[in-house]
Amino acid sequence: NKAIEFHQKALKLDKSQYPIWNQVLIMEYQSGKFNDLYLDSKECLTLFPTIPIVYLLNGVGANQLKKHKEALEVLSVGRELVLNDKPLEAEFYAQTGDSYFGLSELNEAKSNYGTAMELDKQSSLILNNFAYRLSMAKVDLDLAESLAKRAVEMAPDQSTFVDTYG
Repeated sequence: NKAIEFHQKALKLDKSQYPIWNQVLIMEYQSGKFNDLYLDSKECLTLFPTIPIVYLLNGVGANQLKKHKEALEVLSVGRELVLNDKPLEAEFYAQTGDSYFGLSELNEAKSNYGTAMELDKQSSLILNNFAYRLSMAKVDLDLAESLAKRAVEMAPDQSTFVDTYG
């Protein structure tokens, strides 16, 4: 919290420093301050409209605040800016899947998660999140179980993955 506070003071002095914005956004994400993440990433986008990760973080914030339609829009724009970075592109598709799960559009949600898994076959986070969303929607529970199991096998020390598998 102190680090975020000091970085935000630095931004008040000079908002043109993207590395400071990046630190603020990452720390807000890591600490679960999704309202702050949403608002700050939105402002950051006005200053740095060509940086894909800012769109992704804004989409994460929007999804966490249940602004799924807005998340879809920003994620679509940001995904178009990704060049030669399959793991980042996969994250955009996974977040898009989360948006569609939030809107109860299950076919679109599953399709986007499928694309995410194709783009980044090594992401235990994507596997876990897809399994979690499927289980919360009470659909494709056998698939959810197998995805959660694979996520735990890939990262056995991740308690959230073990929780999803449970």
